[in-house]
Amino acid sequence: MKVKKEYLVLLTVIIILALYLALRPTGNYLDRLPQPAALDSAALNRLVITDKEDAALELVKKDERWFIEPHGYLSDTAKVKNMLKAVSDLTLTALVSESGNYERYGLAANEKKSVQALSNGDTLRAFDIGRTAPTQQHTFVLLAGDPNVYHARGQIARTFDHTVEGLRDKTVFDFDKADVTAITLQQGGQSMTLTQQAPAEPGEATEARDPDMTALTEWRDAAGRTVDQDAVNRLIDGMARMDCDAYMDDQASERLSDARWTVTFETPEGNFTLMVFDRENEEDPDIPALASSNPYAFFLNEDRVERFEASLGALLDNGNLE
Repeated sequence: MKVKKEYLVLLTVIIILALYLALRPTGNYLDRLPQPAALDSAALNRLVITDKEDAALELVKKDERWFIEPHGYLSDTAKVKNMLKAVSDLTLTALVSESGNYERYGLAANEKKSVQALSNGDTLRAFDIGRTAPTQQHTFVLLAGDPNVYHARGQIARTFDHTVEGLRDKTVFDFDKADVTAITLQQGGQSMTLTQQAPAEPGEATEARDPDMTALTEWRDAAGRTVDQDAVNRLIDGMARMDCDAYMDDQASERLSDARWTVTFETPEGNFTLMVFDRENEEDPDIPALASSNPYAFFLNEDRVERFEASLGALLDNGNLE
């Protein structure tokens, strides 16, 4: 009797599986999802991102660069590129819910982040971003005009999770250190100009800076005296590719005066000057600065400034001053 029951159960399972295979829809499941149309990110020239507090973050493309409006701040190229890729490559992988219950997916009105991508005023793509899915490889999204919740490929929520400050381009200098031909240091009334010169005796040079390596050179002061080569190289290495830690308010550049110290690098492409100032407020953790390559005042981490000042001290305190 027990064997007959087992056969009946097995037969029932087989019938159910046969009915499922016979009645299930055919074709690729992904093909039946409302996939967004292919989009060329190069055609986009405006992104509007609205967060849960209805604070719109607007990015506008001008002369192949992206700016944060209405401030006109230059944006971080890599971060905007990631956003554009997420917009143009938006791919749905699963239908998650048709219930209209958005809270559990982070898509309620007070939680979601809305993205609108435009080209010359025309909206080419619009969607809402919710939480990252438990898979950690997908994001819950809503398409414009579609009430259903979908999985979209990738951690899109993280890609668009930026403030204005976080999206700003923090580049201070970006020059090739091998192109530096002269350096001028100024601090507390002291001044020194360094240039690359051939060593007085063969084999004296500590490092070749000549790009084509056809001649060995070393850094010397205006009187031709050798200076601390390591200190010079630390300054160049630390500043040639330099980002700031944060920006000050837009009016700060007008308030800053009497730089604590100044360094100017001369290159064939032009001069690059960094000016470092005393703190405006003692409680500020970082140090205010200005650069010839950036119209906005910014902060540099105190530890970094102290390393620069150690190199300055090694050069200016050795008596080889102008």
